[in-house]
Amino acid sequence: MKRLLLCGIASLAFSLHADQTQDHPTTDKVSRVYVGGYGGYGSIDGMVKKDGQYAQFRLALGVDAYTYKTLTVGLEGAVQSGKTMRVNMSATQQALTGDLPPQAILSPFIDLLAVARWNFVSKWHLLVKGGIAYRELQFTDRTSSHDSLRRINGELQAGIGYQLTKHARLVGLYQGIYSESSLGITLSANDDVLMHHIPMQQAGLLGVEFSF
Repeated sequence: MKRLLLCGIASLAFSLHADQTQDHPTTDKVSRVYVGGYGGYGSIDGMVKKDGQYAQFRLALGVDAYTYKTLTVGLEGAVQSGKTMRVNMSATQQALTGDLPPQAILSPFIDLLAVARWNFVSKWHLLVKGGIAYRELQFTDRTSSHDSLRRINGELQAGIGYQLTKHARLVGLYQGIYSESSLGITLSANDDVLMHHIPMQQAGLLGVEFSF
C-alpha cells in the first residue's frame, strides 16, 4: 500500500511537470510540482511518561493541481519518521506481565493529503491539508502477527506560509493524526499483552517547500 500511494503521487507529479515543460519551453515558470522537508516536535498518546514525545521529520512530494485567483488546491504524499517507546499499562496489567512495560516501535509511515493554499496577502498564505495516514505499531521483542497493528487514521494539518523566493516557501504547521487516546491494552488468557489502537499523534512542524 505504501508503494502504491507514493508511486501514484510520483506519476501524477511527473506527468504535470512534463505537460508544463512542453507548454512553456523557454520561460522561467514555476512548476506545479514541489518537494517539502519538515522537522518538528510532537507526541503520541498512550506511552510511558515522556517516551511518546520526540522529534519528528517529514519528506513530501506534492502537486499544485489547480489555481483560481488566490486559491490553489493539490495533492501531497509523504513519509514521516517513527519512534521506539514504552507502552503505558495499568498497574494490574503490568504486575501480571513482569512489572516491566513492553516496548513498541512506531514504524516510519506514509500519508496522502489534499492541500488547499489561500494567498490572503502578498507573500503570505494559509494552508490546510487533510487526508489519511497509514501507520504500523509493533512490539519490538515479538514476531507474531497478533503483536502488530496497521491502521488508517484521519489526518489534518493547518498553518501559515511565507513565500521566500519565487520557488521556495517557508511553512509552519500543526499536525494531528486522530485516533483513540490509548492503545486499548488487554491481556489474553495466558497474559500476553494485546493492543487494539494506534493512539492519537500531534506535532508542530516547520519546513520548506520548493517548487522546481
